[in-house]
Amino acid sequence: LSEDSLFVVNSGRYEFRNKGIDLFLDALANLNHNNMLTYQVVAFITIPAHHSGPVPGLAERIDSPIPEGSTEKQYLTHGLFEPDYDPILRRLKENRLFNSLQDQVKVIFVPSYLNGNDGIFNLTYYDLLPGFDLSVFPSYYEPWGYTPLESLAFGVPTVTTTLAGFGLWVRNTIKQDGITVIDRNDENNEAVVNSISTIISSFEKMSDSRRSELSASAIAIAK
Repeated sequence: LSEDSLFVVNSGRYEFRNKGIDLFLDALANLNHNNMLTYQVVAFITIPAHHSGPVPGLAERIDSPIPEGSTEKQYLTHGLFEPDYDPILRRLKENRLFNSLQDQVKVIFVPSYLNGNDGIFNLTYYDLLPGFDLSVFPSYYEPWGYTPLESLAFGVPTVTTTLAGFGLWVRNTIKQDGITVIDRNDENNEAVVNSISTIISSFEKMSDSRRSELSASAIAIAK
């Protein structure tokens, strides 16, 4: 990965449609297959699921060179029980996001609670969160929505929707950069996917100074 790679995160409870995980993955595929990126995007999905512990040998391999082709279709930091039935893995394969060397988008699925003792990161979610450049939470149903607010509090610009209470509050109250609120309804999934793709693509091309401005604005919104 180059120093210019963009690190993006989606997190929360494993509610595949309500949390908009489906559209987030569709947007990543859109970015990857339509040459919308200048640099690489590494998308983390940190959503707890029924896992069997760290992938054997992964912790030891993290700092080692990766043999060519060895990462194809390997997304997981922790093994899943019945992975063939997992909605995230199925959507990744349907979208032909294979983590191949030539892919501009790489996806890392972290199905473990990030409590500081997961066996791979050994960091809490709040320790890991500030390392991301952008967070995306394209919710279909969210009474309020703590994950985008948490993201802002740690200086990470975020994306949410008008179907999240927090998103509506921002839309009606805040006039600062640092958060993007996408219009979402029952009939505009394709538009939401295109919006997410455009936001990530634009963010990836931003200068460091502009990203710093957005980070400062994110903290101000959270306050």
